Amino acid sequence: APKPLPVRVNGEEFIFHDVDDVDWRKLREIHDSQDIDLQLRAMLGDEQYDRFCEHDIPGWKVEALMTHLDEHFGWSARMGEQGEEIASSTS
Repeated sequence: APKPLPVRVNGEEFIFHDVDDVDWRKLREIHDSQDIDLQLRAMLGDEQYDRFCEHDIPGWKVEALMTHLDEHFGWSARMGEQGEEIASSTS
C-alpha cells in the first residue's frame, strides 16, 4: 500500500491515508458515494478532517488535491485494472 501523503494547507500539515485503508464497513459506503466530504473524512480521520474544514479552500484547489491524491494512491490505476479484468472475463 502507498505511504500516507502529507499535504500542507495554509501552512498546516495534514496526513492523508489511502481510502482503501479504511475499515471495510465504511469502505463500501465510500466507494458507492461521490461525496467528497465522506472521502476526505475517511482519508484524514475525524480530528484532522474537522481542522481541514476550518480552512477556506477554493474548489479548484480541492480538485487539484484530489487529482494529486489519486496519482499518489493510484486509485484510477487500480480501478482501471479491475475494469479490464471484468471486461476480459466477459469478452
